[in-house]
Amino acid sequence: MRPRSTLFVLAALLSSAGGRADGQIPASWPTYQGNPRHSGYVPATFDVTRFALRWSVPLSTLPVHQVAAGEHRVFASVSTYHADVTALFAVDTASGSLLWSKSFGPVSRVNPPALAGNAVYLQTGKSTGSIPPLLRAFDAASGDFLFQQQFEAQWESYLAPTIDGGVVYANGGYYGGMYAFDASSPLTLWFLPLNQYDEWTPALDPLYAYAYTGEYSPRLSIVDRLTGIEVRSIPDPGFSWNGWSMDLAPALGDHDDVLAIQGERLISFDLATDSIRYEIGPAFFTGQVAVAHDLIFAIHAGALTVWDELTGRFRWSWATQEPLIDAMIVTDRQVVARTADTTYLIDLASHQAVWSYPASGRLAWCDDTLFLAGDDGWLTAIDAPAALFADGFETGDTGRWSAAVP
Repeated sequence: MRPRSTLFVLAALLSSAGGRADGQIPASWPTYQGNPRHSGYVPATFDVTRFALRWSVPLSTLPVHQVAAGEHRVFASVSTYHADVTALFAVDTASGSLLWSKSFGPVSRVNPPALAGNAVYLQTGKSTGSIPPLLRAFDAASGDFLFQQQFEAQWESYLAPTIDGGVVYANGGYYGGMYAFDASSPLTLWFLPLNQYDEWTPALDPLYAYAYTGEYSPRLSIVDRLTGIEVRSIPDPGFSWNGWSMDLAPALGDHDDVLAIQGERLISFDLATDSIRYEIGPAFFTGQVAVAHDLIFAIHAGALTVWDELTGRFRWSWATQEPLIDAMIVTDRQVVARTADTTYLIDLASHQAVWSYPASGRLAWCDDTLFLAGDDGWLTAIDAPAALFADGFETGDTGRWSAAVP
């Protein structure tokens, strides 16, 4: 094992900033929920007066996973099941034109992509024939094949890998676990066995990777990023079994905590005491948490609800006629949320919807563009520019919530 170095820690500190550095608007949407913390937070404010449809294109008849985006390209994969179809697409952000695409044969799954530097990564499942489970890497600009690395798996599905500091962290293992792969070569750095669950991805801070899994030892695992050793864990005795898919990523908060929704509960894991700080419910919580501004944004009984991150105290809520689903994006003044057929922008000050669009999909934001990755196989791009104020771009000034949306 390599010794932990000052350079490693410094690089991790700089690259795990949760999607922002010195208050600047992030240049990419690299992984699930926008950053290695999986917070869903974008340090900007959208100018709702300039929202407009840019393009909408059919990629497939299969559902589109949450995308990765950066450098004026958006990368999308579709949810396949032993189907030999075109399954990974690179699309021009401005025009919606197809730049390149890939197919992988009759593999069991093609999972969501992640972006790091000039490379796109994704995991594909095995086939009933000779194709093994693979982590694949492609040049983001050209689509040229870079490398692939085999890993152990059965027939699982995964969320996008989480990439930081030149390392790809991903769900995998024949009986469940976490891998760390070198991001520049076909090399496995380590593997840690964990509870056998799929449909999750680890969250990262500068030193640790966090995995939340269930039976038969439900816990939040705190894993040394360099060695792959589980150094600590926080048990979850209230875990409610509902199949062998987690369907979530743990989200790192700003108060030495990790947040998650499981078994209709909103849970705060306290990293300072290695215990559960609080859990709310079980009471109809669903979807993926987002966290920003010392607040937790969670779907409860189909409504957007907002809770104090430190104490778990209820703050406010917003609802529409149809239930909200899936994951949300939080900016400095707004929340982007969706139902099965409509996308909404809710103002944090007025607690009212200030924009809606009659289409829906898994949400991502990059290049002044809101992406909707639909279950119907369509990818939609909405012009969603960051607001320009008299003193420059809005970049993380949460003290301006009381001002009117431009």
